[in-house]
Amino acid sequence: MGWPINDPIVQNAVSAILERSERQELLGQLEATFVDPGITARLANDNNEIVYGRRGTGKTHVLKVLQRQIGSKPSRLCLYLDMRVMGSDSIWASDSRPHHQRVANLLRDLLKAVHDGLLEYVTRPGVELERSPYEALDCLAQAMTDEVLSGEMLVTEYSGTRAADTSSSAELAVDLKPHAAVSAGRSRHVEQSARVQREGKPSGRILFQEVQRNLAKAIEAAELTHLVVLIDEWTAVPALLQPLLAEFIARAFLPSTRLTVKIAALEYRSTFATHVGMNNVIGFELGSDISASLELDDYFVFDRDNVSTIKLFSELLRRHVDAECESHWLAQQLAAADRKVPSIEHIREVLERNNWKSRYMEDKHGVKGRSEFVGALFDKEETFEELVRAGEGVPRDFMNIFRGAFFDSLKRQEDSIDRSAIRKAARDWYHQDKARNITRGQRAVLERIVNLVVGQKHARSFLFDAEVEGSDMIQSLFDNRVIHLVQRGYIEDPTRPGKTYNVYTLDFGTYVKLLGTDHAPRGDFTVGLADPDGVVVPFHDDRAIRKIEIPPEMLIPDETDRQDES
Repeated sequence: MGWPINDPIVQNAVSAILERSERQELLGQLEATFVDPGITARLANDNNEIVYGRRGTGKTHVLKVLQRQIGSKPSRLCLYLDMRVMGSDSIWASDSRPHHQRVANLLRDLLKAVHDGLLEYVTRPGVELERSPYEALDCLAQAMTDEVLSGEMLVTEYSGTRAADTSSSAELAVDLKPHAAVSAGRSRHVEQSARVQREGKPSGRILFQEVQRNLAKAIEAAELTHLVVLIDEWTAVPALLQPLLAEFIARAFLPSTRLTVKIAALEYRSTFATHVGMNNVIGFELGSDISASLELDDYFVFDRDNVSTIKLFSELLRRHVDAECESHWLAQQLAAADRKVPSIEHIREVLERNNWKSRYMEDKHGVKGRSEFVGALFDKEETFEELVRAGEGVPRDFMNIFRGAFFDSLKRQEDSIDRSAIRKAARDWYHQDKARNITRGQRAVLERIVNLVVGQKHARSFLFDAEVEGSDMIQSLFDNRVIHLVQRGYIEDPTRPGKTYNVYTLDFGTYVKLLGTDHAPRGDFTVGLADPDGVVVPFHDDRAIRKIEIPPEMLIPDETDRQDES
């Protein structure tokens, strides 16, 4: 029995693992590859919620799995909406138009997607409703397109029958549409219809009361107990328009008791409200209109619980490779039987019939579970642990480093992945994906932190005063995944409860080239750590970390760096 790394099916499977979940057409496969540490259970409610997470932490994967799970329940509909494909109209894209007009156009796109989803739901095969839902859907469509007109006037036309002198041309000058004309000597009787016309300039405003009322009627007419709208890629909306879009959603969607909105967003790039005085806001009132307590990064942090994190990522990797192996093997078998390339629909049908169970790795290589899977692909457990460490709790980074290490080992004709392959792949991924996306000013600040933490202290983890943590520099470094949050809200001195720290660690890629040298960082989180600089104990298991605090002045780029960025 050969090693899995040399199996062409496994090679194709590793190559085919998608970096982005929205590119996966098979929702069943997304669910089969999802390893849930309790996220969906926390979202399985009718509360309006925001799901935060940096790029690559699996926000889209979570929403797609939630869509499939909710959609499988009777009388419940779940719609997934991607903001990147909304607002294609020129009104939305034009900077010259007022913000409210641009956002109103975008909201109409959202409403249309909801309307179309409801229409598709009521017209699905085999559906039988007690009464027709089409009138309610038509009213919703009308409410979506109606808008307030500035300088509005009502023009009323004459209605009735009257006599007209045929020798006079006055009647012909009136802008009316006669239905019948009967001549009687020198006069004739003309029957005319009434028409009231609204005139004015479109203002771009939406009649929210009509939209909300007709949306509720449409949901009821579709005989749904609940409609869940999942909004992904929130940050595709320009930051200036986000609070206004949130305000529009709050007015059109949130009042309905049968409709729930869940939004996936990057925290640093999202603005859900703007203050307008007297403690009022435009947008969402976080905690009141919508909660924002779920952070995906919190579920995958290696340093919080490395044993559980290793188990989670080993199962995640096994499921992805298993699913792709099964799809490629099945496509190969179907092609051999039918002598033609099978369609994705055919593959989906067979996989659905088999409940998305994968047997290829077990039947071909004797790999049954995650422990055997790690043993089959990696030279030792410590190598896989280094892969998890290198991924820094970001599933997309973890997968890309694995893919790079796999094919590097294959190129070197190795039978398994070793530590040198992990480090090379991690270094390459850091420079290809992370380092190139940070500005010169951010790079200068990051180098200072690395020189202090790694160069002088021989560590990789450090503290920020919680008061300065909201700075754009810290948030941008975190958003670009070159530093990672380990623990929030540590209070060092109980006599000063207002003085809190947050614990961060440097990305694996910032110090990977130093590993194996005298300059490599040594253990950070240790039980009973003794250090002349003092220690802090931020974890529930009494692990201690050296007190390496980053001073605020270190976060300010030099003037030359700012000039280069501008």
